[in-house]
Amino acid sequence: VKKKKDIIDFFGLNKPVYYIFNGIDFNNAVEVFSPCANIIFKNCNFNLHIYINIGNEVTFENNKYKDAVSDSINKKFFSARSVNKLTFKNDNFTNSCKFKNFADPCFGIKINNANEVNFINTKVDTEYPGTIDIKAKRTKMRKSEINSPEIYIDSQSI
Repeated sequence: VKKKKDIIDFFGLNKPVYYIFNGIDFNNAVEVFSPCANIIFKNCNFNLHIYINIGNEVTFENNKYKDAVSDSINKKFFSARSVNKLTFKNDNFTNSCKFKNFADPCFGIKINNANEVNFINTKVDTEYPGTIDIKAKRTKMRKSEINSPEIYIDSQSI
């Protein structure tokens, strides 16, 4: 192990890894497990639930979300667990499904065990029965609008 570390240090290969998804239509559920890499979803369309199970830094920027029928974990469209830093930036987290009144969507957010959650210039709008439930050490909101029938924020710093 020490020999590998010496090689990595010698060649300067110890750099952060970024995965950038730009302009992708996700027609299936998105499930993320990435304890070390930084992931950016930009200009994407999410048509089924998003579940982050362990993440380092995950950013959602300028995306569209559509929930006709929630089959997601915990009945939330967006669920995250054990994330270091989760950021919604210039995002519009609203349900754009035209037929949502015919289904029983549960378009909401559940974030558990995060170090930091950021809402920057973002609109979050969930409708009944969707809720927002955030448990994080720090929650930051800048120039953002959050609307929901129920909002739970458990943070040491807001």
